[in-house]
Amino acid sequence: MVLLGSQWRWDDDSWRDPALRDFINTGSKANVVVRTAGNTTNPREAFATLGTGTRSGEAPNGWHLGSALRSDSTKVSGINRFGSRLSALLNVEVDAEGRESGNGLSYPDNYFQNSDPSVFTDLLGRALQPGSVTFVDMTVVPRSQQVPMLAAILEQGQTLGWNTMAVSVADADNADRGVPRLQAFLGSGSYFGTGSATTASTHRRGMINLPDVTATVLDYFGLEIPTQVKGQPVYSQRDLGIDGLASVARRAAIIRPAQNIFIPILSAFVAVVLIGGVWSLNRRTHPNLGDTWGRPRSLLTFWRGAGTFVALVPPTAFWMNLVPWWNLGPAATDVAAGEFAWFGAVLPFLLAGVATLIWEGLGLASLLGPLVIISTSSLIIGVLDPWIGSPMMLDSVMGTQSTIGGRFYGIDNMMFAIYITGALLVSALIYSLASEKTATPLFIVLVLFAIGVMAIDALPGLGADFGGLLASFPAFAVLFRKFRSQPLKPLLSGVILLFTFGLAGLLTYIDWRRPPARRTHLGNFIDSVREGKLGTVLWEKATQLGSAGWNPWVVGGVTLAFCFGIFLIVWPLLANWRNPYRRDYAWLLGSAAAKTNPDGVRLTLSEKAFLWAWATAMILGTLLNDSTILIGLTGFCVAAPAALAQGAHKYLTASISIAELRAIPSPREM
Repeated sequence: MVLLGSQWRWDDDSWRDPALRDFINTGSKANVVVRTAGNTTNPREAFATLGTGTRSGEAPNGWHLGSALRSDSTKVSGINRFGSRLSALLNVEVDAEGRESGNGLSYPDNYFQNSDPSVFTDLLGRALQPGSVTFVDMTVVPRSQQVPMLAAILEQGQTLGWNTMAVSVADADNADRGVPRLQAFLGSGSYFGTGSATTASTHRRGMINLPDVTATVLDYFGLEIPTQVKGQPVYSQRDLGIDGLASVARRAAIIRPAQNIFIPILSAFVAVVLIGGVWSLNRRTHPNLGDTWGRPRSLLTFWRGAGTFVALVPPTAFWMNLVPWWNLGPAATDVAAGEFAWFGAVLPFLLAGVATLIWEGLGLASLLGPLVIISTSSLIIGVLDPWIGSPMMLDSVMGTQSTIGGRFYGIDNMMFAIYITGALLVSALIYSLASEKTATPLFIVLVLFAIGVMAIDALPGLGADFGGLLASFPAFAVLFRKFRSQPLKPLLSGVILLFTFGLAGLLTYIDWRRPPARRTHLGNFIDSVREGKLGTVLWEKATQLGSAGWNPWVVGGVTLAFCFGIFLIVWPLLANWRNPYRRDYAWLLGSAAAKTNPDGVRLTLSEKAFLWAWATAMILGTLLNDSTILIGLTGFCVAAPAALAQGAHKYLTASISIAELRAIPSPREM
């Protein structure tokens, strides 16, 4: 029995009726991602998806669920349907005499939509036969009668031993009124068991996709699930409980508007801090210093803290999901999504501010520098999150939204940009400690570290990030070449890229060799290539930003602002390059030291290596991943403020000779 409804959710009053409580507690339950072609899905679109097992609703190679159930090789004794629109779901054919294909009962909407629940369930109990499958379009039943009818059917099914699925397949009504929301799924009967439902398509407890319902029907009758069906059968794991499922659905609802607020705010903060830092630290904005001056410690300390603060915002945008902040605010989810989303957008800034104040207040910034906290906080999110089920990645203000049904596990593109930036920073920091005796051992340790970073990112059971490996391996290769002060020649670059694609292909093939129920999207990619859909997949990747729900005006505006900000940041540096004395930033050392060090504080070998490697990772990541420019922007939001903080720190802690110290005037002389 498959009961198809719409706008049933765990996070509202849809299924809070006490009559359903016992069936829910003894069944298998989950949130359902119902997204099809658009951001919201109406029942007609949902039925097309269920019939074909694809989000597009198009039937590849002519395959259809109804045809598969009616084939001579199946054990289905009959296909019953209650609802006029279900003929499209089941691909019912009508001959010249008006007779429908297949065996089973067929009733239009007006036959049952206003029926008394007990009368209707009694009819079902007497009419249905063992080995049959029955679909009921509950969307045509008046809203006030849906729960009583659902409870009556579940009770009858429990009495007669039915296996029943109650699925909310749409987040919009028949008039396309709705907003993207996770929907409710309940499986009742011996096939489903008790707990939280999951599938191999999501690898996430309590979360399934709409095509998984198609795969479950096929699996129940022992039918092969064709590769074109983008779903897997549901099975039960440890129970999250109704409140747990409701919490997940609430977070998904709030995070959509929060993301639209957070990205522009972060971009504005990065632009203001970088432009303000580069210009206010420039000698030309301090024309009245006179002939002698001391080191501007307050100014440098401020910009070290400001750079640290902004660089910590992207990683804290993931860290904050370890605490259920979304359960604060108005109790009603839809109200919270409208009135409380601002809190999710502001919280990363609050956490980053607290972390920066503690780091500076305890003197750790002066002792260890800003890069230690920036790099480790960025690195650990990628190391930790895949091992604990990706709670930080999914539905964060910088991560993947579960309502779009893209990725539910592993490391997504935005997390990768932060993760690889942190990994490269950690490598550069460690190598900067090397002496002549320790350079080789440290180099070997860092190679092993790089292998570990890439393994976590790329292995199917962890990060499952195909594109991340294509960017991270060349980046580490460049980093290690630059550590050794060796040039990167075109031939070697080609060899590195070929090896990278070969390694990524090997991991994809290994994943494809696993049983379909255990594969990730890496292995499924090979099936898409074998089916001749490589072009389609590549196009979907190229247009992913739009189809994933990202506001094109937000992405375009942020990109333009980014380019304009880069121009403003670089302009004083260009002026600096034309200055033969190069004292635009050397003045930060104080007047005496500026005379003996007109070039200011230089970049170290490790810092130069990091810049080369980071640029490689961001360029390749932008070109080879479906998030395109967002990868580069995300990495920039960590690396650029970190560079500002590190630059200010180096000028603060640069050693000055005794002669230079004596030349610095006393406060009274100044």
